[in-house]
Amino acid sequence: MLPAPTAPLPAAPAPVTHTTPSIEGHRQGDRAPKRHGGTAVSLPDGGTIGITLAVALGSALVLARRWRTRRSDPRLPVADPPLPGTLLAARRAQRTLTSATPLATSIHDEDYSDLLDPDEAEDLDDGLVTAEDPAQIDSADSWDDTEYLDEFGGPTGPVPEPTVTQFAAPLPPGSISAAERDGVELPMIPTGTGLGLVGPGAAGAARAIAAGVLSAGAPDRTADLARLIIPAADLAALLDVDEAEVPDITCGLPELFITKDLAGAIGEAEVHALLRTRLLEEYEQPDLDALAAAHPDVEDCPPLVLMASPARSLSSRISILMNASAHLRITTVLLGAHPDGPTIFVEADGTATGPTIGDWSRARLWNLSTAALADVLDLLARAAGHDPGQPDSQAEPEDWPETVPGRDDAAGTVFGGGRPDATVTVLPMPARPEPEVDRTDSERDESVAAEHTAATAYAPALAPVTMLPTRPTSSPTDEVRGEAQARADAALAAWNQNPVRITVLGGLSITVDGQPVSGLRTSARVLAALLAVKGTAGASADQIDAMCWPDAEPEEMDRIAKWRADGLNSLRKRLAAAIGQRTARLVLLDRATGRYRFSPELIATDVGSLAELVTAARSAGDAEQRLALLAAAEPLCRGQLLDGELGDNFDWGADFTATFADKQVAVLARLATLASTAADHDQALAALEKAAALTEDNEALYRQMFDILATAGRHAEIPGKLRTLEAYADSLGAGVTAVTREAAAQAMKRQPHHGARQEH
Repeated sequence: MLPAPTAPLPAAPAPVTHTTPSIEGHRQGDRAPKRHGGTAVSLPDGGTIGITLAVALGSALVLARRWRTRRSDPRLPVADPPLPGTLLAARRAQRTLTSATPLATSIHDEDYSDLLDPDEAEDLDDGLVTAEDPAQIDSADSWDDTEYLDEFGGPTGPVPEPTVTQFAAPLPPGSISAAERDGVELPMIPTGTGLGLVGPGAAGAARAIAAGVLSAGAPDRTADLARLIIPAADLAALLDVDEAEVPDITCGLPELFITKDLAGAIGEAEVHALLRTRLLEEYEQPDLDALAAAHPDVEDCPPLVLMASPARSLSSRISILMNASAHLRITTVLLGAHPDGPTIFVEADGTATGPTIGDWSRARLWNLSTAALADVLDLLARAAGHDPGQPDSQAEPEDWPETVPGRDDAAGTVFGGGRPDATVTVLPMPARPEPEVDRTDSERDESVAAEHTAATAYAPALAPVTMLPTRPTSSPTDEVRGEAQARADAALAAWNQNPVRITVLGGLSITVDGQPVSGLRTSARVLAALLAVKGTAGASADQIDAMCWPDAEPEEMDRIAKWRADGLNSLRKRLAAAIGQRTARLVLLDRATGRYRFSPELIATDVGSLAELVTAARSAGDAEQRLALLAAAEPLCRGQLLDGELGDNFDWGADFTATFADKQVAVLARLATLASTAADHDQALAALEKAAALTEDNEALYRQMFDILATAGRHAEIPGKLRTLEAYADSLGAGVTAVTREAAAQAMKRQPHHGARQEH
């Protein structure tokens, strides 16, 4: 059990969980209660972790997604599960550290002093409809771009630029971050006697250390993974759950050793100590560092941490273990006073105090909540390849509706059974006899007998009559085809004819008549990408601020409003000048909701056009039309969202990257299936190659490649595709599944279809 705190524990804030971002809406808020930077990453629930742990969690998120896409059906994209606030903050910090683009140098990369002049900026709205002239406002459309400049821009005059959090470099891979002191991250060295934790912040510090241990190692998690040994009761206390729930929560974590009790935990650590001691004796080396330097081919011994609540009866065993393990990368973290090592009194804010604090003087330990630790354990399990299955709250993806076979206009519309000449056989019925009128029984009997004789003697045999079905002038399929085609034509017309074109897939591009728009501020480029991604739903000023500046402090809101105003003014002015229409309504504002969006008559976006074409293809009347519509959508599938765009203000794109990658892969996979059915194997393989570049680990795509290559008679290419997949699987720490290997073997044996090109 955890030690009793010497001061009352503060009430733990409710865990913060965010919904998966979508095109229609985006989270608002999610702002850290306190801004840190340097070595510290503050969390939405009030906790704090080190940049080393944040980077490790960011890498784990990438691995978890790779495992997920490896197993998925590429035709049926499933939204990624919601990311908790802890993981969002970690990913944000990792991306900020990776991009390392100071905003102060990027936001004024060109001289646009005219945009900072309020008078000049106000000229941008000359000639537009104003709020004082309601007679000119179209009441049927609530969208306009006539808001006042102060609404559009916020404060006037010189305002300092918002600041961007700068993070220090993380500790080397394999390090276990435990605290920071004077802006320097402090690792927990896995040697010596370890440390004990007491006080109101002890449990939070222990959770952070546990997360640091389990996430320490190489970014690809294929080597140098630290190990944690902990009794089940102590882990249950840290997670605030019943002990019976621990196995389900920790399933899929090979680096976590859970024992029945403290004695079992000590025994497990003693076994590792004995094995490592014998290894050093065998190679005659003084410690594991010397062994690794002298014999790099020998399997490495990663750090091992024993975390448990102390027991007086086992104190001597703990002391003996630690005294013998100083050179074996084994240490202890006790949830209570340490019998031989330093004991830290951890304040609620993580500050380390106490008379036996040792080397931890003036340090501030990291702090993790119970919910955050559970989220970290779940992520690390998925990053290791564990499949948690589909959450009950997550709906299964809905497959596209089936289509009828393509029509042949020369033969006519296809009818029942796929035969245009299908017939219907009709058996004629004899005429009904006239109703009888008041006849006696004897008369009725005589009449029936006479009618039967006459019918038998004179009536011809009843022959079946063959009738052709009546063909309707238009079928439901024709109507469906027409509706789908009209929608696709409108999307293609907008993409090809609108003067401004913005692409965000494969990188950000803003062009007018094919020429890049010059003079855009960095903030204008950020906002152009953001509004393109948000589409017809638009984004309010609050949403824009929350997406671009998610951890801003309240005192910086004026700076952010100024940044947003300058960006929107730059975007409007430069686009209007590029198309030669000073009064063009390019960025519209919904007066009712306060949301900004692009004018659909003047600006076309690749993601919007792609969505329209996919919607049209989904409702296509037949397979032939669906193939044509998906082929029209294929050129828009250009790559990762905002690929190559660096900087803190583009970090919001990470919330949508997976969604847009999945959408493109679904389009390409369905296109390949339809093209293969139509015997256009080159088109099918080109689509699959493009999809594989977006989701390199998806084995279903490669099985589809094997099948099409065999059908086309291009068997010699199959082994090369299999080797490519093997390389991706090796980088994930996994192997190609038996199902995929069998698919490749069967494809190599299969004869090509009649008429397929043969290799020589």
